[in-house]
Amino acid sequence: MIPEAKQPAVERALDQALGVHKIDDIRPLTGGLSSAQVFRIVVRNQPYLLRLTMPGAPAGDPSGQLASLQTAAEAGIAPHIWYVDAQDGILIADFV
Repeated sequence: MIPEAKQPAVERALDQALGVHKIDDIRPLTGGLSSAQVFRIVVRNQPYLLRLTMPGAPAGDPSGQLASLQTAAEAGIAPHIWYVDAQDGILIADFV
């Protein structure tokens, strides 16, 4: 389900954020205004949100979006972020 081009970066993110190399369950989430691919993943019986910004997406550079999400999480008004990498366009956060 994860695009092939993103798989190595997602594996690195899972390893760095959660200390795992595999996802126990993955389901796409639909809706929203973003062109990012968003998934509900389960790792060690815990649900997380995996957000993938794809290259060439109409929204352009994801760094501003990811920085805003990280700022909101640090302020306690958004779910905890376990991993964010604007260059790879990957975010792993608590699933609410």
